[in-house]
Amino acid sequence: MIALSEIQQASSSEPKSFSISGSLQGHEVRQAKKILAECIENHSAQSLDIDASSLDTVSSVVIAWMLSGLRVAETVSCRLRYVNLPTLLFNTARVGGVESILTGCE
Repeated sequence: MIALSEIQQASSSEPKSFSISGSLQGHEVRQAKKILAECIENHSAQSLDIDASSLDTVSSVVIAWMLSGLRVAETVSCRLRYVNLPTLLFNTARVGGVESILTGCE
């Protein structure tokens, strides 16, 4: 199961940061979406960075989960940004044509 852990910031002017770690299987998605949505909703009208460098697995399930987080962020005016995407995750997103959505780059 994916876990979200807050990363302590050196400065209060930096966006809140969390790290995601672990893996995500299809049967865990509902619970994982609730955890992510709660984290994002708790940072409404703020900037939030989620570091993906500690993910254990990469799959379309993880990409769909991340995209669901972006949808929640939009509804609560949270500027969500995924950072440090593993190369395999980025390349998998590229195959699906959603890498610019995940990274916020055009």
